[in-house]
Amino acid sequence: MARSTNALPDGDLCALTWEIPHTFGGLTKSMLQRSCQLATHFGRNVRVLTLAHQPDLDAIRADLTGRGLLVPGVTIENLWEDLLATSDADLTTAPYDPSVSAPVLTSDTDGVHEVCREDGSVLARQQWLRVGTRQALTPDGDQVTRTEIWSGDGRFLGGWHGTWSWWQWWLRRTLEPGSHLIVDSGYVADCLVVAPLPGVPTTYVVHNGHIAAGRDAPYGRLERWRAYAHHHLPAFDAVVYLTETQRDHLQLLRGPQSNVHVVPHAIETTNSGHRTSRSAGAGIVMANIDGRKRVDHAVRAIARAAESNPGIDLHVFGRGAGLEALEAVIRETGAPVTVEGYTSDPASAFAASSFSLLTSTREGFGLVLVEAMAAGSLPISYDIAYGPADIIQDGVDGFLVPAGDVDAMADRIVEVATAPRRRLHGLRRAARRRARAFSPPVVLPRWIAVLESAEVSAGQRGASPLDIDPAELADRERVAALYRLQDCRLEATLLDLTWAGSTATATIACNVEGAGELAGRPTIEAQVLHVPSGSRTDVPTRVVTRADSPATSAPTTTVEVDVDVAMLAEPAHHVVLMNARLGPVEVSDTVVSWASDRPWLDLPPAASQRPVMVIDRRGGLRLVTATPHVAADIRLDADGGVAIDVIALTSDSPVEAVEATGMGGTTSIAARAIGPGSFDLRFGNAGRWKLRARIDGRWRDIAWRGPRNPPNPADGLTVELTARGYVRLHRDV
Repeated sequence: MARSTNALPDGDLCALTWEIPHTFGGLTKSMLQRSCQLATHFGRNVRVLTLAHQPDLDAIRADLTGRGLLVPGVTIENLWEDLLATSDADLTTAPYDPSVSAPVLTSDTDGVHEVCREDGSVLARQQWLRVGTRQALTPDGDQVTRTEIWSGDGRFLGGWHGTWSWWQWWLRRTLEPGSHLIVDSGYVADCLVVAPLPGVPTTYVVHNGHIAAGRDAPYGRLERWRAYAHHHLPAFDAVVYLTETQRDHLQLLRGPQSNVHVVPHAIETTNSGHRTSRSAGAGIVMANIDGRKRVDHAVRAIARAAESNPGIDLHVFGRGAGLEALEAVIRETGAPVTVEGYTSDPASAFAASSFSLLTSTREGFGLVLVEAMAAGSLPISYDIAYGPADIIQDGVDGFLVPAGDVDAMADRIVEVATAPRRRLHGLRRAARRRARAFSPPVVLPRWIAVLESAEVSAGQRGASPLDIDPAELADRERVAALYRLQDCRLEATLLDLTWAGSTATATIACNVEGAGELAGRPTIEAQVLHVPSGSRTDVPTRVVTRADSPATSAPTTTVEVDVDVAMLAEPAHHVVLMNARLGPVEVSDTVVSWASDRPWLDLPPAASQRPVMVIDRRGGLRLVTATPHVAADIRLDADGGVAIDVIALTSDSPVEAVEATGMGGTTSIAARAIGPGSFDLRFGNAGRWKLRARIDGRWRDIAWRGPRNPPNPADGLTVELTARGYVRLHRDV
């Protein structure tokens, strides 16, 4: 590959992560690929820094080299390898925590992990405790509470509570001032958000969704392994998201962030995608077999598709804790599915398949989608946050189906398996063309702007040492662990919303959970977030405690929020964000949204799979998508007729078209005016209908209804579903 004429800023390039396991998923793979691509494209050396104790790291290096994931110019350096080669004299100079003045850990202490030199002497003892219930970092536990360092002749030298202080010590020893550090692990990022390295521009790459599973983006609570860093994003010199959508959602939730960038993964394309011997019914899943990936959905979809098309089958490449349960589903359904295990050559597997399935609950990008498209394997993906809709153009180079809809996925599988050869050829050609938009020559130059902005930010921070007391750093490490391991959260439910004059009072039941030993009643604050500007307004908040509510570590609290509607600028959308704190722990959640002075209360605030409706001040009906990209105002025009205005809430691009769809077909309507008088749209039998808008070439749902879920009337308008399947909007007489 020819080197770019553009140049990255001077200084070492370093990627920092927790570990590189023998079998790894998308995060580690993308980090290694990016490191190799930067080294090759810009002609720079890249150092990959890891923190976990891995005695077999040499074997891992050899394996990665053989697979092309470690190229000349890219090296792997490990904390433990470095310390094992460090002299006792240097170890003596480490800034140990004064409170760790005597050894307490022995080899027979529960949960103690020892790291020994080649001669058998102990270098370090760490005590790992089981605090959470998942994602253990070692077989012994998921949080280090104490680290002790020993000399080669058996003398106790000192130690720290936790790990952050000695990570900081090693990183400062290892990195020269001016080195650029790219942090890929959210677990490691928590340390650097509290104690940034002086003189080292630091960029945090967010590889996964920041919204908790089961919560609607963009206003759901933060995912627990990313919550702590996302509450302190300004501490990083730069933050990189993989999709525009996630960046937009983050800024809706946390407000404008000047240090945020978007750089997708860069994927090398090969000629393997031109393979012609693949069967049209050959499918593939490339994923870890766990609950987040929902591979069982893919199995059930294949089973249903194969009922009428015996030529359909599926090969699953991956490992994981859910393998036994998945095999049970395969036996139960009789699906033509083969579990292949882990593969180190995904490109060949994709090249042999006709289509690829992605059934995850959430993603940060969906690396396998681009890999599949580069090989000509058509992606059929759940439309989840984040990645699929940013990568796939539905019906052009792949397919998007509603998240969790196994039947819809089965229908798309049949469509691909039975499509004429000419159509399949066109789809595969479009998929390979789309994959080229993520090729290194297109993507990698974006890193120039990211690292340059990080360098400017680090220069403003200064290069003087940042001294943080080890005890304080250990306390902050404990707080970060509460976020990750005990899932601190504020569960909020809207109970009532009343109006007196121009002030709304919202009564919300707030249950703060997972706060560990932090006792007491939460401090709760509220802000009105103005969309799409991102500006925020603090609002008066009162905590109302019932006499029968016990003061426990997880209290249920009633909150009244006074919102003066005079500050609500029309026609923007507004969201009330609630924040709660228990001691140093902050948790947050979205409680209720509205866009007018007459709130609509029939739907819960986090209503999934349907829009939020509100009455607009102008006397019309507003329909807003559950993850607000688009809003539609249905209102009376100046002549007394009905008009529909469609607004793009999170894009500067205009609405290109509006379309109404239903079981009776499709009706295109003008984006701005629907003409005077009554307005009827035929939407087919049973009253099922959908209104959607096209922005930037992508159709986005605005509103949809079924036979048991009719629209509510708005002032001056009647919205009606007729027996023949019409949606009728007409002026009240």
